[in-house]
Amino acid sequence: MGRAKTRQVEPLETVDSGAVRLVPTPRIDLSSIEQCRVEAARVYRQMRSGKIDTGDGAKLVWAVTQIAKLVEIGVLEERLRTLEMAEPRRLERR
Repeated sequence: MGRAKTRQVEPLETVDSGAVRLVPTPRIDLSSIEQCRVEAARVYRQMRSGKIDTGDGAKLVWAVTQIAKLVEIGVLEERLRTLEMAEPRRLERR
């Protein structure tokens, strides 16, 4: 049985004046702490310039900070795994 074809439908939001098409936001790469820092700084500058509400900006910066913490934990886990794998070899040399 073949897979049914689906088509991408852009979401609509209804407001008092009618339907408004929501524009998708670009994907932001937050796979490193540096990229998270850059994104948080970008949001901060938008708050300072009044382009986004400070309440919304604070929520975005908080979310980016949480992602940065997860990235940091992932890096630390990988480093610990590397050390743990090297430890048996070190003990064998004694």
